[in-house]
Amino acid sequence: MDVKIGPQVKEVLEQYASAAEGVLDRCKMALGDTRTGQYTPQRLMSDVMASWYDIMCGLYYPMKWYEAARAEVVVAMAVDPASARAVGAIAIAEPASTTLTVAPLTTKDAIPKTLTATAYVAEGAPKILVVVIDLATQSAKTGTYRGTVIDATGAVVARVEATVP
Repeated sequence: MDVKIGPQVKEVLEQYASAAEGVLDRCKMALGDTRTGQYTPQRLMSDVMASWYDIMCGLYYPMKWYEAARAEVVVAMAVDPASARAVGAIAIAEPASTTLTVAPLTTKDAIPKTLTATAYVAEGAPKILVVVIDLATQSAKTGTYRGTVIDATGAVVARVEATVP
């Protein structure tokens, strides 16, 4: 079985290897200096703190991609101005709250400059974020409208990009 490793996984593994190498190097130097009587309590504390730092950085390292990926969920939807509504859906991680708010979708390309939308979290797994734009009361003009979906805690759940041809 051939397993392909992506660049992010490879970088995480390299970070883990670097942290382990640093800890092992400090242990090797400590052992040698202890045998010659040159290892002091100050060096012990320094080595313990440096090793702890390497391990904590290694454990946190993959989280930076998780946080970036979570913030980059984009609901892209094509809006037909002749229809009564436009619906976009995408699978998302479990939001902190099922009460969602959509900031008005804005554009620089057209007048009116905003569209209003609502968002829902579908029941069951995986969670689906559904964004509905009611076009019956709005006159959508050609352009790309952008906004964000925010949960009750204030965290950004997704970005919305609605394109009106």
